[in-house]
Amino acid sequence: RKYDELVSFSVNLTAERDILNNTLEQTKRDLNREMAARAALENAGAGVGGRGGKSAAGGGKKGGVSIMLVLIIAMAAALGGIKLANSGAADFLESVPVLGDALDFVDEDRSSGGIAKEEL
Repeated sequence: RKYDELVSFSVNLTAERDILNNTLEQTKRDLNREMAARAALENAGAGVGGRGGKSAAGGGKKGGVSIMLVLIIAMAAALGGIKLANSGAADFLESVPVLGDALDFVDEDRSSGGIAKEEL
């Protein structure tokens, strides 16, 4: 009797293992099909001039703007703004309704007032 239970248990485990192996193989085939379809779409996009070539050449990187690019653009904008403010070419921003008040432009008369305070 115990031998029969052990045999039936072993048969059940073998059947369950076979089912799991078949499911695994089917899932692998589905994954390979999806990967092949995605690669075909990326290659077709690269031929047309899309982003597919860029992302494929990038080693699987997602498309978009990197943080380094954002920092470089921000630094260039800040340096350009400082240059414009120092040369007086940014005075036109004073006439922008909200921006002019927020920037709080200082007149030349008031800026020389600091020197006058030091002399006193």
